[in-house]
Amino acid sequence: MSTEQQGELQPYRRNIASQRWLVAVDFILNKISARLALRFGRNRQPPSLASAAVKDVLQQRRDDIQQLEVERQRLQSQADLLGNKLLPAFLLAAAAFAGWTVLSQLWMLINGGDFNLSFFMSVLSPFFWAIMLAVGISYLSFAGSYLNYIDNCKQRLIPLLLTEFGKLDYQRYGAIPIQPLAASGILPPHNGDVFQEDYIVGYYRQCHFQVSHAEFYGRQRGHQRARKKFHGLMLYLAAPTGFEGVTTLVQQRTLASRFKLTTDVANTEQVFLEDADFNQRFTVYSTDQIAARAWLTPALMQRLLSLSDQYADAGIAVSMFNQQVLLLLNTDQPALTTPDSEIAVADLPFCGQLHSELQNIFTVLELLQSSRS
Repeated sequence: MSTEQQGELQPYRRNIASQRWLVAVDFILNKISARLALRFGRNRQPPSLASAAVKDVLQQRRDDIQQLEVERQRLQSQADLLGNKLLPAFLLAAAAFAGWTVLSQLWMLINGGDFNLSFFMSVLSPFFWAIMLAVGISYLSFAGSYLNYIDNCKQRLIPLLLTEFGKLDYQRYGAIPIQPLAASGILPPHNGDVFQEDYIVGYYRQCHFQVSHAEFYGRQRGHQRARKKFHGLMLYLAAPTGFEGVTTLVQQRTLASRFKLTTDVANTEQVFLEDADFNQRFTVYSTDQIAARAWLTPALMQRLLSLSDQYADAGIAVSMFNQQVLLLLNTDQPALTTPDSEIAVADLPFCGQLHSELQNIFTVLELLQSSRS
């Protein structure tokens, strides 16, 4: 059985322990940075809350919201104990130990002793071990609960917000089959290790589509550890009518430099369109020049340009093949934002951000679908 087939049968999943360690480290570092910002008079930007329209939708499921709010408050009490009591106590003890080390070194110098270069390590090591102790406690008591809270929030709230866009199915760890997409010519090189989450599937105007957040991992020669090749949004669209052949479109100076086209598409030629700005930002190849020009309508090109502006530090790749369309947005960010445990569930800004992101996705879907009908 090939590596790709193994990946199809058993989708790649992140290591839970590594996820918990990342959450634990991130939580402690954020608490330290917040205290430093407060100490030096730098106020953190308050997060934007959910819009009134989104709140009205959330209020339709008050029982679910209340359960999530109880879970959030329990999680926040753990975060307050760790971040606002234990962590400061650990750092205070480290500061006291470091102060004793400084006084000891000064006493040695006064009495004719030599300065020891290990003095700096002696001063810094208490802070290091204080932070490591806090990270360990965070791993044991906070990180697992936080990951469960994220899963519960997304599994309960996202399907509710999706009702505005039609009858759609959301799966926290669903996955788009990768093997049928090999002919697209734009998949990043990988070894069957493809992690997917936040999977949405359904019909939009009689057009079947699938969306997920995907991470492609590949191993280079001489390296055992897999390296991330792609991190972003993957949108797969299939329609009753379509385009015979293959057209690939890759944003220049972004995705083009991150990975190459992995499928050799025969008989392709570069397509130069009338829009000079579009030609500067995207490289287009197709097996059918006329069909490619008919597909890349001014409206679709304008939307792709706006996406290019929105994801200026990332990249876009699109392929139309075998009456299907594959869109990749390499953003280095989760496709759907993560809820903040410090904000009440009904006010979560990620709900408003999700609504905006879904609107962008369905706008692209509408343009792709209308351009192929």
